[in-house]
Amino acid sequence: MFANQRAKLATLKNQVLALKTSTAQLAQNTKRLQTEVAHLSPVVSDLQAEVSRFQTKIAPHVEKIQAVLKTVQERQQ
Repeated sequence: MFANQRAKLATLKNQVLALKTSTAQLAQNTKRLQTEVAHLSPVVSDLQAEVSRFQTKIAPHVEKIQAVLKTVQERQQ
């Protein structure tokens, strides 16, 4: 009877230790991820600004291309 309880207790102890180890690893990985996100946030902001500038610069050209395409499609009908 006690042998069975000791085995269960040993299993439970091993599971608790594994949980503690996993929790510590998760905390460490979360901290690293937060650090990386903090470093990458300015890069993402810069990219978004560049995309906005590009869209602003290309918008008139896209409008002209769409107008030409519309004219071509109308002529084909």
